[in-house]
Amino acid sequence: MPADPTPFNRAERFIAENGLSDSLRLHPATRDIAGEYARADAVGLFSIYEGLPNVVCEGMACGKPIIMSNVCDAGNLVLDGTNGFLCDPSSPESMANALARLAALSFEARRQMGLASRALAERLFDEQIGIERYEQILKSVVYQGKFSADCSWPTVVPESAVRTVKEWANGCQAIPE
Repeated sequence: MPADPTPFNRAERFIAENGLSDSLRLHPATRDIAGEYARADAVGLFSIYEGLPNVVCEGMACGKPIIMSNVCDAGNLVLDGTNGFLCDPSSPESMANALARLAALSFEARRQMGLASRALAERLFDEQIGIERYEQILKSVVYQGKFSADCSWPTVVPESAVRTVKEWANGCQAIPE
């Protein structure tokens, strides 16, 4: 439990008062994260802003379908309809639609999505590829040259990241197109 359990308690009351207890449960803190992933049907992350979210990366590594807000690195992590579904974090309807799309899938289709998540995680988070990519970046800085895009890491910034940064920055200053 957090040091201040007030928000947790408030959320529990909201769930109970709105008759959501059959479909929405808050779990107590646990050290058995792998066990929680194993018991899950999918991993969802509905954020307005994210970088590279650990929970999504861990869910992918555990072979789970992912439902994620279409912000920042989402386009690198979730291939909509292949290993999960993307949604608009400012639209409850979009989030509900993504959840409904997942729920409508057969067990086998969800299993295939999970396998696709695992395969993508193996490519994106492979230690040797990471080391090689890091070396390429360092060499490009030293030699002020271009580095090879010959790797499994994304070679372009996903549109979701560009859009999120622009939306976030609108409150601070205008970003030139």
